[in-house]
Amino acid sequence: MKKIFLITLLWTLSLHAIPQDSLNYKLNELLSAYEKVNLFNGTALIAKGGKILLTKGYGFSRKKDNIINTSNTKFLCYSITKSITATLILKLVEENKLSLSDNLSKFYPDFPKGDSITIEHLLTHTSGIYAYNNDFSMPVDNETSMINYLRKKPLDFLPGNDWNYCNTGYYLLGFIIQKVTGLSYKEAVEKFIFEPLKMKQSGFNYKNLKDINKSTGYQYIYNDTYKEAPLYDEEELFSAGGMYSTVDDL
Repeated sequence: MKKIFLITLLWTLSLHAIPQDSLNYKLNELLSAYEKVNLFNGTALIAKGGKILLTKGYGFSRKKDNIINTSNTKFLCYSITKSITATLILKLVEENKLSLSDNLSKFYPDFPKGDSITIEHLLTHTSGIYAYNNDFSMPVDNETSMINYLRKKPLDFLPGNDWNYCNTGYYLLGFIIQKVTGLSYKEAVEKFIFEPLKMKQSGFNYKNLKDINKSTGYQYIYNDTYKEAPLYDEEELFSAGGMYSTVDDL
């Protein structure tokens, strides 16, 4: 009983040691309030000026097992993967292995209007290429079937003349990374980004990941009711959305 009382006392004292008007206290109060009304379920890392103010999990990593989120919880990043793909492309540009002005026809010589679509267009969603997320009819199981499908689809607009969010452009950037490096997309990310930055908790193929810190995605959580979100095959996500990570790694 004395040990329990001592631990409780130390925890109480540690809470009072945090000024209640401090920024990290207010941030925790805010996110805790959202958690209580089912408006936030996840892990937050908040930093300012290079200093981490808060790293904490809220809600459930796996609701059915009552496993809570922590700073070590691994989440599927979906489109945050695009920033990793873009970073790797710019790394290859920095090493003079690519140019932002390189045309798509350099990698796919018979691609319709490929000489007017650049790497920069793909990066900035201004290529006019059919966007996979329009109706999800494009095959994504392999590069050949995707390219053959795209050859038959007219551009939505002239490259550089408009903007349309486009997963397809980032699939193509992933294929181009493979062609330039001679590595698989995952191997290239590992070599050029994960290893130098010591991102040891990040990776791909989340659907088949076996890890105690793997989270379950939810379409909603409301008190004791919830609906799990579907998990997509690795090929469907690829370089547009296939990475998983933790807040510490990011």
